[in-house]
This record gives sequence, structure tokens and C-alpha cells, in this order.
Amino acid sequence: MPQITWNEALLTKKAKLLGMALLRETAETIKNRIKNSMPEQGNYKPYKRPWGTHYSSTPGSRPAVDYGRLKDSISVNWSGGMYLYGEVGPNARYSDGVRKPVTTDTVVVGTNVPYAAVLENTAATKGNRPFLKPELQVARALTRSTLQGVRLPVYEK
Repeated sequence: MPQITWNEALLTKKAKLLGMALLRETAETIKNRIKNSMPEQGNYKPYKRPWGTHYSSTPGSRPAVDYGRLKDSISVNWSGGMYLYGEVGPNARYSDGVRKPVTTDTVVVGTNVPYAAVLENTAATKGNRPFLKPELQVARALTRSTLQGVRLPVYEK
């Protein structure tokens, strides 16, 4: 006699794997958006560098790239991943990558660069240059739309 059998353990395991894969994919998208939002040159204060003059970004806008350490340190990591720190670019140190989360079923996007918190969280009147918070709403919307399109497989026996 034909029947449909639900294997809750199998369904839960597959849903969890699919969910983590979708979250990692969304995190990579957000990471790339953050990196692409940082201008190569600002239009605010000039700073002399060995190769010329660097202009910082105006307070309240995304930080302008100077040496590239912050931009190259923005990374993705997840519980169950192989690495303690997220993969970083050539201008960042290994330990600049975001640390692996200690909670299970978690994906993170961020950086361990010491001055990042100052840029992100300083009061706007003191010259903040947020780069993560502006992407938070985008991340929520992307995650929501991605998960709405999920179709779990149904197995017939």
C-alpha cells in the first residue's frame, strides 16, 4: 500500500545543513557588499603617506581604504568550520579574521582588527565610520528572502 513516511530526524538534519549553507552564502554576499562599499579614497582629511596623500572619508560614511588591513580582514566564519579565524586578504594578518563562533549553528561576518570597533561604534559627532551596521538591514532582508525560497525535499517510500 502506498504511503508517505516522515523521518523527523533525517528531515531535521537535512534542514539544518541546508540552512547553514544558505546562511554561509548570505554571509559571503554581505561580506562582499561591505568590502565593495569602502571607497579607495575619501574626500575629508589628508594624511601624508610614503606613496602620496591619503584622504579619509567624512564622518558618518564608510571608511576609506588606507593600508587595506580593515578591508582585507572582513571575513566569514561559522561554527563547525575548519578555521579559528575567517579567511583574510593579503593586507591583513591571519588573526584579523573574524573568530569562529562558540555557539552552534551560527555564521558570523566581521573583523578582529582592533580599531574596527572604534570606527563602527564611536558617536557620529566624534567621527564614526560605520561599515557593518549599514549592512545589517540588508543581511536581514537577504536572509529572509533566501529562506522564503527554500523547498525541502520530500521522500516517498
